[in-house]
Amino acid sequence: MDAQAKAGINVRLFFSEEFKQFPWPAEVSRDFTIIDNGEAIGITLSFGSNNLVAEWYVQNHNRKQQFEGFRRMLVQASEALSTFHDGRTKQKAKGT
Repeated sequence: MDAQAKAGINVRLFFSEEFKQFPWPAEVSRDFTIIDNGEAIGITLSFGSNNLVAEWYVQNHNRKQQFEGFRRMLVQASEALSTFHDGRTKQKAKGT
């Protein structure tokens, strides 16, 4: 994630333990990518040493609309990677 952030990609972190009531749609994998505000959407279907499978939607207006509201809620409930790192740095400085 640090490499992506250094490349100028907006990396955000969502901690499901902190938002147990978050309305996560059943049809959306917990691992997905949204590129250029929904022009391309990749949804991971399976992980494995030799079996990484993702489904991609490119310029799919219906999928883009489906993800827009969900993405907005998720961004509000998440934090930037840099904010997360700053918080960890402060915790280490305090000794916690």
